[in-house]
Amino acid sequence: MFDFFEGKVLKERPEKVSLATGQLKYGEAYWLRVERLSRPLSIGRLNASLGPGGVITVEAENVGSYEILPARLGLSPGEALTVRTNGNVNYSGVPDGRPIRVEVEPAPASAFRKNREVEGPISHAFAGPFLLVGGSAGTDASRAALASLAAQIRESWAKNYFAECPYKEDREVTPQDIAEKNLILLGDARSNSVVRQLIDSIPLKIEPEYVSVGDRRFEGKGLGVAVVYPNPLNAKRYVVVVAVNDDEGFRLNEANLSQRGWYDFAVWNARDPQEPLAEGFWDGDWQRVETVSEKR
Repeated sequence: MFDFFEGKVLKERPEKVSLATGQLKYGEAYWLRVERLSRPLSIGRLNASLGPGGVITVEAENVGSYEILPARLGLSPGEALTVRTNGNVNYSGVPDGRPIRVEVEPAPASAFRKNREVEGPISHAFAGPFLLVGGSAGTDASRAALASLAAQIRESWAKNYFAECPYKEDREVTPQDIAEKNLILLGDARSNSVVRQLIDSIPLKIEPEYVSVGDRRFEGKGLGVAVVYPNPLNAKRYVVVVAVNDDEGFRLNEANLSQRGWYDFAVWNARDPQEPLAEGFWDGDWQRVETVSEKR
């Protein structure tokens, strides 16, 4: 086996690059980077080649936009580039070193778009600095339920990572926390003042008779929900809302969301949390959802 690899050297600037990804955070290779998927739940593909005369030819499938990274091409000063995508010329000129953005399809107008930093799933909110935020308002029953929920998550974190889970109550959250951290918010607008501040900017409704996420509505009492979304106060960070639509008690579907929160949202019966009603993902605009598992 070692004889096979003898004398072979990895090219730092290959003339041909093939890239396939279903997540933007993993959508970069050499001098090519995916910036937007046309259908976020499907694999996007780029096949690119750098030919004579500085012509880059790209075949794109399920990619709404991508970038060429000229600084990684090893171009000579003043060397021109032409970029063709699916037969269309997208760029022709001398790059200044900054990424060349190619819009394969027009970008929809929306307040938020999934990007490399903020695209979900829930587990990704735990991959950077985060803060678990308990609710201090609401009824005695809701406060007790949220305290129990916080204890479950903190215990799970300590067990898995041998470290204390960062925690504050809602009234203790500072502007610096919002600027620097992903917020894991426990409770709804009635029990958590931070949720109350944000909920009108998130397509999420938690009502006594139903829960709605994006364009989907789930009827019933005793429903638990966990949803990740860009923080309306700081779009470079996440909020994750974990709540139940009544005060009868809260059983979490999964205390270890940092490892098993593979979805953007989940809805479950809080009295039988091991049987989720639905799990799935937001679209690229964070407005509509698509379920990948659903109880009928």
